[in-house]
Amino acid sequence: MNTAELPRRIDELVNLLRTRDERSISLVDVASVTGILISTMQAYFGSIDTRIYSEFTELSDYMEKARKDIAAIAPDNINEEHIPRAGEELEAIVEATEEATNTIMTAAEEIMGADHEDSAAFQTLVDSAVMQIFEACSFQDITGQRISKVVETFTYIENRLAGLSQLISKMDGPVEIAEQEETEAEKRKRELMLNGPQLKKDAKGQAEIDALLDGTGDDQGHGQA
Repeated sequence: MNTAELPRRIDELVNLLRTRDERSISLVDVASVTGILISTMQAYFGSIDTRIYSEFTELSDYMEKARKDIAAIAPDNINEEHIPRAGEELEAIVEATEEATNTIMTAAEEIMGADHEDSAAFQTLVDSAVMQIFEACSFQDITGQRISKVVETFTYIENRLAGLSQLISKMDGPVEIAEQEETEAEKRKRELMLNGPQLKKDAKGQAEIDALLDGTGDDQGHGQA
């Protein structure tokens, strides 16, 4: 029986039963009502089963996709491999820079403290010291390669975090991060970083520095303003 016909058939049977007394109700009438009720319940529970099954299927598919997306981000790989590697590269950069600086300073001190009276010995010492300085300056090439590795690591982490952020946004909507109040130490550190080593084009000239030390720089600036 078509589901759309069930309400009409039920109404017909109910009206029929109402118009008859108990003695005139036949077993066929009871069987008809029972059959219609069974069909109605089957259709109802069938629709519920289908809807629940569909919901669970969609939920299962979504959870499987989320699991694959999180696995693709590989957080363990970031924590166990990429971050330690970046730290090692930065430590190597510091060590190479320190070693090169010490070598250059030592060679320069040898030149400054050399005996000028023996020109031949002085020339030999200078040549040797200058060669040491040139060799020490080659650390820049290796340092540049190490910095590139660190940048690649941070780019990798940034991309993975962006993927995780998109996944969380799809699941729970945009995540609002509460702003934390900045401490004085953190503020000072940030300002030092912002005003740290200047680019050559932004650096003040010696005349400006002398004027500031003499206390005339601000007056000149206000006068021009």
